[in-house]
Amino acid sequence: MDDVVVNNRSLKGLQSHLHSLNGERDIILFKINGLNQQLGEVNNNINKTEKMLRLMKRNNVIVSEHAILRFIERVQPLPPSEVAARILTPSLKNMVLTLGNGTYPVDDFLVKVRDNIVVTVIKRNK
Repeated sequence: MDDVVVNNRSLKGLQSHLHSLNGERDIILFKINGLNQQLGEVNNNINKTEKMLRLMKRNNVIVSEHAILRFIERVQPLPPSEVAARILTPSLKNMVLTLGNGTYPVDDFLVKVRDNIVVTVIKRNK
C-alpha cells in the first residue's frame, strides 16, 4: 500500500511539474510572438529609411559632417551652417550627378564623393 501512495504522490508531482513547464513554455512563446512583431516593425522601418536614403542620394549631393569639419580644419574656418553652400557649387553638383564617385576640384580645395555624399575635403597643393 505504501508503494501506491508513493506512486500517487510521484504522479501528482510530475503532473504538477509538467503543468508548470507548459505554463513557462506558453509565456516564452507569447514573448517570442511579441518580439517577432517588434522585429517585423523594425525591419519595415529599416526598409523605409533605406529607400528614402537611396532616393535622396540619387537626386541630391549631400555634405557629410566629416566633410564639413575637414573644410573648417583644412580650408577656411567658417560657421558650419555656411560650409555646405561653399562646397556644393552648381558645378560640383552637376559633375557628381553626371560622373558619380570621385575626387573633384572646387575653388582652392578638392572634395571626395562617394554615393552622392561629399565624404571629405582636401586642401589643394599650390
